[in-house]
Amino acid sequence: ANKVHSIDKTVKASEEIFVKNKKGKKVLLIAKIDTGAWSSSIDISLAKKLGLYSKSKNLSVRKKISALGEEVRPVIEVTFWLLGEKINTTMTISDRSKLSFPIIIGRVDLDGFLVDPTIDPLKRIKAKKW
Repeated sequence: ANKVHSIDKTVKASEEIFVKNKKGKKVLLIAKIDTGAWSSSIDISLAKKLGLYSKSKNLSVRKKISALGEEVRPVIEVTFWLLGEKINTTMTISDRSKLSFPIIIGRVDLDGFLVDPTIDPLKRIKAKKW
């Protein structure tokens, strides 16, 4: 089934998202929309802070090749909202502390969205403060 693409489902290179924490509360974060990444990824310390990651919550591991090199990463379940649309997904865990964004949203979670590659400099500054 083809999804209907509409202007209100256009995302920019960085977007505000809400991530559901362990207690079910929505937490506002800024994510990088990364069409070069297949799957989504979250920083390990942020995942722990949100209560989403512990050894017992680890679903599996996935071998990933990224800008950080080849590594085996834990995989966790995450629920987030992008432009008001609820997305239940799995994300790999990685150390993103030296990167600008604590979360990247990959292609697998962007079905039905159009991507505008414009980078909002204010969102990049806010993202570094996580």
